[in-house]
Order: sequence, then C-alpha cells, then structure tokens
Amino acid sequence: MKKIIIAVAIGGVLSSCQLTTYTGSFDQAGHTQVVLSEANFNTLGSFVGIASGKKYQLTVQGQEGLISLARRDLYSKVKERGIVMDGSKMLVNISIDVAQNKNRVTVTVTGELIEFIK
Repeated sequence: MKKIIIAVAIGGVLSSCQLTTYTGSFDQAGHTQVVLSEANFNTLGSFVGIASGKKYQLTVQGQEGLISLARRDLYSKVKERGIVMDGSKMLVNISIDVAQNKNRVTVTVTGELIEFIK
C-alpha cells in the first residue's frame, strides 16, 4: 500500500510539470555599417517589448501579431524616454524570443538604440 501511495504521489508531481518550448532569432533589420574605430555613433540604451497571448487548441493563432505587438511595446518604451525616432537613430542587435507552453505564448523583442553623430 505504501508503494502505491508513493507511486501515485510521484505520478502526480511529474504530471503537473508542463513543457515550455523556446525559439528565438537574432536579426539585423538595417544594413548600415557602423565603423567602431571612427566612433560615429552613441548608444542611447537597450529596450525591451513584450507581448503575450493564449493558445487555442494546438495552433498559435496570430504569432506574427504578437511579434508586432511586442515591437509596438518596444517603440512605446522608446517614446516614454522622450526619444524621437528620426533619420539618425536606429535599432540594432534586434532579437525576437518566443516562449510557449500548452496555454500561452510570450514574445519578447529586444534591441539597442543608437544615434549616428557623423
């Protein structure tokens, strides 16, 4: 009887764990070359945008929409700091991370904002 109780307890603990999968990408959106020896830019900071949504059935509906929402969140955080995105500023080192489990998908977009000075 004791072995059965232990087996049921272990089964309950193991069945309550859920798998989370992670995918990510690293993208260079613009193709402007930055020559580090010339010091022709200033780094204005790192920014993060996050969007999350529920999964329905076995598909991720609107994953591209979540990436868009995360990018919008990132740009809103840039605006909150009082930075205007004009021709001399650019987001670089952009990464898109997607973490999902059976119920939820979370997309995180990160990037560095630089300003060209020469």
